[in-house]
Amino acid sequence: MSKRRRKIKSRFKFVNNLLEGVGFVVRMAGKILPLVIFAALIFVLFTGVKKILYADPALNVKSVRLFPADSLTVSQKQLIESKLLGKNIVILNLKKYAALLEKEPEVLKVRLQKVLPESVYAYVEKRRPIALVQLRPGGTYGISAQDGMIMSTHNERDQSLVLIKAYASKAATPNMGSFVKVPGFEQAVQFIIRFWDQPISKKESIAELSLDPHGSLSMVLEGGPLVKLGKKPVDEVQVLSKLIPILENAERADIDYIDLQFNPIAVKKKSDKR
Repeated sequence: MSKRRRKIKSRFKFVNNLLEGVGFVVRMAGKILPLVIFAALIFVLFTGVKKILYADPALNVKSVRLFPADSLTVSQKQLIESKLLGKNIVILNLKKYAALLEKEPEVLKVRLQKVLPESVYAYVEKRRPIALVQLRPGGTYGISAQDGMIMSTHNERDQSLVLIKAYASKAATPNMGSFVKVPGFEQAVQFIIRFWDQPISKKESIAELSLDPHGSLSMVLEGGPLVKLGKKPVDEVQVLSKLIPILENAERADIDYIDLQFNPIAVKKKSDKR
């Protein structure tokens, strides 16, 4: 008899637990269902608003403004206008079109901004010429920006820019839109920039710079002589002031070269070869 009672009690307990489980599920469903309905309503509302915005002609781009106003050429402005004008401003991928403009050799960085309801502002940072590059004796000249980008090429030398002879380059000629890839070129550019801030730049000007296959830099001043700067020319900038009394000496014409890598500075005279 007791055995039968235990079975009945066990079955009753099972049924009771089952009912409690069903009740828990019902209670939870009562809490979750409103959230599901609310999320569905938000989704439908969002989808409807999005469709309305995408179809609204008042949100089509009607103007592209440049900052600075002359930062792009006529053809470059026409290119970006052809991509943006008439397009819905809401769905435009501005990074894609900014990257398109940044492919231009003279354009360093572009930031496009949506100005609702119908304008796009383009903030353009342009590269500036820093030096003239020649990769072979008698070869074409390339105007290089600070980051080594060749902005344009020319057959004649531009005397307003410092010439860097980089004859160790694997490329025979500089190509517009490509970067200069020779050992020491970055250091050479930084040296030019730092040179302009030194007192010696008020008295002397650079005729040309040259890089050897190992990236060591040499400088020829207008009127001579050759100055050897080594692989870390920027480190030698502070020493340039010591050149002033040497160059003002009457024996300047007799100097074969000066090597700034030594302390004290090494001065090699032509007369020493005789």
